[in-house]
Amino acid sequence: MTSFLLIISFLLHIIILTAVFQLNQQLHKSKKQTNDEIEEVLSSFLEEIKVENEQLKEMLSQSTVAHEQQVVLERKRKKAVAMKQTDEISDDVEHPILPIETLINNQHDVVEQTAESKIVSMHEQGLSIEEIAKQLHRGKTEVALIVKMYQK
Repeated sequence: MTSFLLIISFLLHIIILTAVFQLNQQLHKSKKQTNDEIEEVLSSFLEEIKVENEQLKEMLSQSTVAHEQQVVLERKRKKAVAMKQTDEISDDVEHPILPIETLINNQHDVVEQTAESKIVSMHEQGLSIEEIAKQLHRGKTEVALIVKMYQK
C-alpha cells in the first residue's frame, strides 16, 4: 500500500511540475506579446511625434521668414519717413547732421546733470545753501561741502 501511495504521489508531482512548466511558458509568451505590443505602440507614437516636429519646423521657418519680411518692410518705411523728414528741413537753418539710424529710431540724446553739477549751478545762480538743500532734498552739510569743493 505504501508503494501505491508513493507512485500516486510521484505521478501527482509530475503532473503538477508539468502544469507549472506549461504555465511558465504561457507567461513568457504573454510577456513577449505584451512587450511587442508596447514596442509597436511606442514606435508608432514616436513616428507621429517626428511628423509633428517636422510640421512645427516648417511652420516656424515660415513664420520666421514672414517676421523677417515684416521687419525689413518696417525698416524701409521708417527710412522713407526719415528721408522725407530730412527733405522737409529748410536749407536756411543750420541743423546738426544726424546719422540716418538716429532719425529712423527717433532716438534723442538726453543729458542729465549730476547732483553735484546741479548744486554748483544753483549756487552760481545765487541760491543759498539752505535753499539748494531743500530743493534737492539733500543735507545742508553735503551741499556746503560740494560747493566748497567746486569753488574756483
